Amino acid sequence: MDNRKNTILLTVIAVATLLVAVVGATFAYFTAQGGVTQTGNINVQTEAAASSSFNVDETLSLLVNMDNFNQTSGADVVRDMNGTATFTAGTGDGAQTEFCYTVTLAWTEASPSDFVYTDGGSNTEPELTLTVTKNTAGNDGIYSGTPTTIWDSVDITTSTLRQQRLNIPDPGNSDSTVHKLTAAAGEKASAQYEVELTYEYYDRNQTANAGKVLTGTLTFEQATCTEVP
Repeated sequence: MDNRKNTILLTVIAVATLLVAVVGATFAYFTAQGGVTQTGNINVQTEAAASSSFNVDETLSLLVNMDNFNQTSGADVVRDMNGTATFTAGTGDGAQTEFCYTVTLAWTEASPSDFVYTDGGSNTEPELTLTVTKNTAGNDGIYSGTPTTIWDSVDITTSTLRQQRLNIPDPGNSDSTVHKLTAAAGEKASAQYEVELTYEYYDRNQTANAGKVLTGTLTFEQATCTEVP
């Protein structure tokens, strides 16, 4: 009887041991086959913002004296200055590809009185004239072609006339004082303005304007493109 009980007990222990071994083996088998590694890339990219810059090379100053303006060897006295607006467009969806700005002149007089006409006639000949031209360049930065003339030797002898020549208009739209640069995404566009001031020489006595000095400054300022008609 005892031998029979021992036999049954040993059989139960053997079966239990086998089950544990099978379950352990199966668990290890599932673990080895079920672990799959996946790798995902992380990419952070920002789009380039648009940029702009202005540059003016000097102050426009006109000084007329006996060295360059006399009865025997006189000639027109000419001075000029250059200003440049440069725009680089942004990149990506919704990139800024247009940039607008204004170009203005300001006059400063260092004289006891305003400049006057010296011809003595009813059809006055200008003593001071102003010429403004504009040229454009693309992504290569090369200014090519014939510059567009905005003002051609206009009379600015008196302060009243100079006040009418403060806001330089866009040659493509003379009704607008807002200028626009347009460039493809990531590319550059620029515009160069030459301002030329001339004191006209005549074969007559012009000493009524002696001792007078006129200076001018050129200013660029960013504007809203919606202001363009």
